[in-house]
Amino acid sequence: MRSHRYLGLFAIPVLQQILVFSCSSCVPGAGHLANWLLHDLDFRDVSPASVSSQQVMAIEDTTVFYGGPILTMAGDQYSPVSALVVKGDTIIFAGELNEARKMTGSATRQVFLNGRSLMPGFIEPHLHLILTALADNYLLKLSPPQTTNPGIETLDGAKSALQDALKNLTDGKWLVGYGYDPSRGCTTVFDAGIGTISAGDPGLISSLSMPLRFHSAISNYIAKPNASFIKTPPYMLGQANISAIKFWADGSTRGFTAFLNSDYLPGRPSWANPLGNPNYNTTILLQEAMEPWLKRGFQLMVHANGDGATSQTLAAYDTIFKANPDRNPNIRHRIEHFTVTEEEQLQTARNLGLAVSNTIGHVNYWGSTFNDYVLGTDRAQRIDPVNSEETLGFI
Repeated sequence: MRSHRYLGLFAIPVLQQILVFSCSSCVPGAGHLANWLLHDLDFRDVSPASVSSQQVMAIEDTTVFYGGPILTMAGDQYSPVSALVVKGDTIIFAGELNEARKMTGSATRQVFLNGRSLMPGFIEPHLHLILTALADNYLLKLSPPQTTNPGIETLDGAKSALQDALKNLTDGKWLVGYGYDPSRGCTTVFDAGIGTISAGDPGLISSLSMPLRFHSAISNYIAKPNASFIKTPPYMLGQANISAIKFWADGSTRGFTAFLNSDYLPGRPSWANPLGNPNYNTTILLQEAMEPWLKRGFQLMVHANGDGATSQTLAAYDTIFKANPDRNPNIRHRIEHFTVTEEEQLQTARNLGLAVSNTIGHVNYWGSTFNDYVLGTDRAQRIDPVNSEETLGFI
């Protein structure tokens, strides 16, 4: 096992000029939806908006919003209204504008939306929606299928696209690509076997025998919960609310690095380990990494794709929960992906009070690949077991 740990939310220049990551292909259609939602936003200016004390006082009283589509999702469906009334921090009315004005009076603060949409603060159900929108607009798209560049369906096609883009790259600048299908290759630059080849050499791309996949930075530094810059959560860091920490128990199922309890299918690539790759060689190592953060009050999130990694994760949660009965009962800890599962693992996760987050787009995009090439029918039929989760009361 390599000593590298994966730290989410940011990326560092590992290859100096070329960075490739995913994962718009996980969720077909997400890119189109994200682009529609964000098409008129200018991301060059991301400074936070300022609010005057007078505005704050007004918002704390009563405010009427009108003049644009107001999406309420009442009845779990698209339910737009023409006006919304907020008193303090509570929505007290959603409906017609004339009714809103009747109940509030003319002295109430009025906010004209000028055609802009007002919508709830949606919970992102593992769609990578915002990242996909940003990637589609600003990065080199390498994910299939593409009608404009059908050659991208192959590794040689992706290399060609990278080489063409390099021709227009200014010296010292980055070429950032995303979305190449990792089921055709591997999960890290080190697995691709390019080592420390200089990224300034165009021969780098042609030397690759497998595609690259980056989703996060790779670092030897592991933050400690008692570090001076770590505070008791939740706390604000800039505009971000810090309340959780994420661990990676394994890799990706389609990349053959998810850690399984039984072997991948015999047709796996020659470089793939039969059971995949655990990021922690023992359950004890994982629980020793998790427990200090639990004690500090953080929500724990563990990336576990394979049922082997899930077995480790459940055992680690069980141990540290029993050792810390006074932990915050209002924090619901999580398993991310929960892709390849066994029935008893679902019941154990439910008994531990864990939340699970499936990347449901995998069923559509990689279902046949898992069935025919990666896992076999029995396991492929159970990937992302949302129906079982609903039956057990997760949802």
